[in-house]
Amino acid sequence: MSCPMARWLLLGLAVLLAGFTPNPARQPALRTFYADPAGTGDGSSSAAPMALDRLLAMLRPGDRVILLPSDYPDTRISVRGTPEQPIRIEAAQPAVAADGRAATGTGLAMFRNSGLEIDQSAFLRVAGLAFTVEPDQYGNGITVTDSHHLAFGRNLFHQQTNYGLLLAGTEESPVTQVLVEGNLFRNHLQDSEGGGIGGVRMDYGLRVHGTHGLVVRDNRFDGYFNHSASKEFVQDVTIRGNRFRTCGLVCVEAGQEPDTEVAGRTVDRTVADVATTGNDFIGLDDGTVAVFARNAQRVVVAANRFAGISEPLRVANNDRNSRSCERQLQLLGRKLRT
Repeated sequence: MSCPMARWLLLGLAVLLAGFTPNPARQPALRTFYADPAGTGDGSSSAAPMALDRLLAMLRPGDRVILLPSDYPDTRISVRGTPEQPIRIEAAQPAVAADGRAATGTGLAMFRNSGLEIDQSAFLRVAGLAFTVEPDQYGNGITVTDSHHLAFGRNLFHQQTNYGLLLAGTEESPVTQVLVEGNLFRNHLQDSEGGGIGGVRMDYGLRVHGTHGLVVRDNRFDGYFNHSASKEFVQDVTIRGNRFRTCGLVCVEAGQEPDTEVAGRTVDRTVADVATTGNDFIGLDDGTVAVFARNAQRVVVAANRFAGISEPLRVANNDRNSRSCERQLQLLGRKLRT
């Protein structure tokens, strides 16, 4: 792939970013409701909240739901807004401050040892929620399936046992057009996760499968992960302006698995058209890899800043997870021979 091709890829992803649609903060809500886990009111005010599960069943395009401070149980969301009237679910107090740090105090909408499942949803924004798992418990943050035009902002994902945010698309039902912005992924527990995989508790901060059109910008990944952000069989991704501190094994994994044979057919797990630009990677000179590319094509790594990172870029060649020798990878201005 030539340098003009790399510039074309950056331009194309910039257009994707500029035209990204899930920005419901620009539109006023048609109706605003207040919720907590067991409210008995009509949701019209913070003094009369409705139970969240009851409220979710009655939402219409343009509605805004404010989650009051409390501990929330596992919750399933299946709602559909429209481009003109998205649905917003947000905390009364955001879990992440405007400067990217965790909010102080106890007034949070907290999913403690519990999580959100988002399925068959569209034009939805989830903002300001806190997800945490206690050291002797197991759980994950947000799981997304069969959905499109979503935005996640200023949420806190703290020491989950596998992932903070999972976009779990499939070949038949991809997750499309997702914005992940201003969130904080944090883990400082170095014991193995529940399944005994890897060297730290939180395997993934952001885990992405089967997703088309993803923007990951201005997030913080703080602490130890086997993969701060990892993707397979995804297309059209921009990773920009994020701060990765410590990371663990790998900060950004552009491709994780080889293509596989399932029931006599090949499952394509290739990652394509990924731009990783303008990020800060801060390590401890302990072997951390900033960007690891395998089973990937048309990947641009440019204008990032590295400090204490052992390998800014690693390209897999012959390891068991690699088919990169059959792909092309572009480090801006230089073609890598793989």
